Amino acid sequence: MFKRTLIVLAASALMWVFVTVAAYGQEYSEQDAINLALSVPEFAAALEGREDWYARAYDTGNRFGIWRVQFYDAEGGDMGFADVNPEEQAVYVYECYYGAQDRHREAAQPVLEAYLRPHPEILRWLEDAENAQQHPIYVDYDPYNDWWGVYIAAGPESLYAVVRFAERGVHVLDEPHLVRIYFAEIKSFDEWFSATSQEAVVVAFADHRVGDALHRRAGWTTESQYVSGSLWKIAFYSGEEWLGEATVDMASRTVLEFTR
Repeated sequence: MFKRTLIVLAASALMWVFVTVAAYGQEYSEQDAINLALSVPEFAAALEGREDWYARAYDTGNRFGIWRVQFYDAEGGDMGFADVNPEEQAVYVYECYYGAQDRHREAAQPVLEAYLRPHPEILRWLEDAENAQQHPIYVDYDPYNDWWGVYIAAGPESLYAVVRFAERGVHVLDEPHLVRIYFAEIKSFDEWFSATSQEAVVVAFADHRVGDALHRRAGWTTESQYVSGSLWKIAFYSGEEWLGEATVDMASRTVLEFTR
């Protein structure tokens, strides 16, 4: 109820602002500015058939005659804006922040597949290029960067391709251009370090020499250091007491040396 009251109060305040603007003899209304913004193909196409959005606008009062139009989803999330001049019927600047709907993805899927499946830059990275047509492809639209992200599911060799079309927006599917390719399954350095160092601790702990050093030592801790290649050093502590250090080769998953 409190949230609903705030929304009503906010709406009342906006109504007061817009009525005040009209009272100062402005020729154009809030709706005029919104309608002009909706003439932008990206807004018109993406909002077609949707009811879970609304727009607000105000006259900035600057000498350029600009109105700012803001679009929101049903929860008040920012969907984009446009700076328009109703007198000149001009849209100067706009940005659209909403993603693709199912109908946009369904329309883009076959276009993106037809473009990427035979693309030489895709085929060169797939080990089983002869079967590239069989890899599942998943697509989505990034409204902030105005590109389509295409995930090609090929196990550890999965790829993520970024594709742009000739014009902005989800409704334009002409002249695709491959922007870049990511190796989708590669971890960040922090993710790799955390995962591999934990594996190295498991390998070290399985060695009987390490087991003997940790026998009856409750609450022991470790400190991991990456050396080079597949080599790691894992130091073991009990509080401040150093219990020993294992040199672990993750390629063979063995402890090469343990010092105490």
